[in-house]
Amino acid sequence: MISAETVTLTADLMSGLSGRVSYNEPMSEHTSLQIGGSAAVYFQPEGLASLTQFMKRAHAQGVPFLVLGGGSNILFGDGGFDGVVVSTKGFRTIETQVTDKGLFIRAGAGVSLAQVVLAAEKESGQGIEGLAGIPGTLGGAVFGNAGSFGSEIKDAVIAVTIVSMDGQFRVLRKGDGRADGLNFSYRKSGIAENTVIVSVDMRLPIGDSATIAAKSHECLIKKRQTQPLSFHSAGCVFKNPLNGYAGALIEHAGCKGLTQGGIEVSMVHANFFINRGGGTAADYLSLMERVGSMVRAKFDVELSPEIRIIGDMI
Repeated sequence: MISAETVTLTADLMSGLSGRVSYNEPMSEHTSLQIGGSAAVYFQPEGLASLTQFMKRAHAQGVPFLVLGGGSNILFGDGGFDGVVVSTKGFRTIETQVTDKGLFIRAGAGVSLAQVVLAAEKESGQGIEGLAGIPGTLGGAVFGNAGSFGSEIKDAVIAVTIVSMDGQFRVLRKGDGRADGLNFSYRKSGIAENTVIVSVDMRLPIGDSATIAAKSHECLIKKRQTQPLSFHSAGCVFKNPLNGYAGALIEHAGCKGLTQGGIEVSMVHANFFINRGGGTAADYLSLMERVGSMVRAKFDVELSPEIRIIGDMI
């Protein structure tokens, strides 16, 4: 539910900012699940100056905001988000340079991860072939330390340019030892919530172009065979527990094919819930609870969400 207070605050907050600004924006149009109520404001800044100005104003006025990349790992509540959704889709430049240290890539947070994998392949950059087929943007991939087939984005990242919650521009460098810097772990980067990733610097060793292309293609084919990529989903629902795989636990607990409203546990990969049409956030959360309960009862394992759950559920 969008409050009158938020409407009053955001009218001043968004004044004079360059970029796309819309009010009561349906978040179902910006997520891979195609689920979610409306955000009070949707803002896609035109550039760094506009973003920084917004962040300073929002911090000073206490207006809640959420950073959104490709919307592929997130569930918005049916009741919407009483704040500002800040999209990074405007930051879409990508540069590559081959040096004596390997391939250097600098890409905007709004560039799709698929584009980065292809750019690396084109320049014979080796090491991120396993990320082929992962949806979403580079910024989201770095924030959540995306990984697949033994590869994680952290292995290639050397620096991340951010704008902090209070509007400060900073460059976080891997290995600098700062507590508030880059501290990668499983599906985490150490980057604070409501920090906007603007761009990412990566370095990859140079390899054999044919081998790199073949591996990327192989990983993409495997994903298409083992994941329901043709359906609307948010990717993996639960994190893999220690020494196990969430998908296997869900499948062996007898959950494949379970439905709740328009949401179904995929028959292709049990750790994917697909929206078959008309699904709601309430359906999705209810199915998560049912699956979690069944896995707990059979294996005494507590599954933790990998997707981000945002906003009012009702």
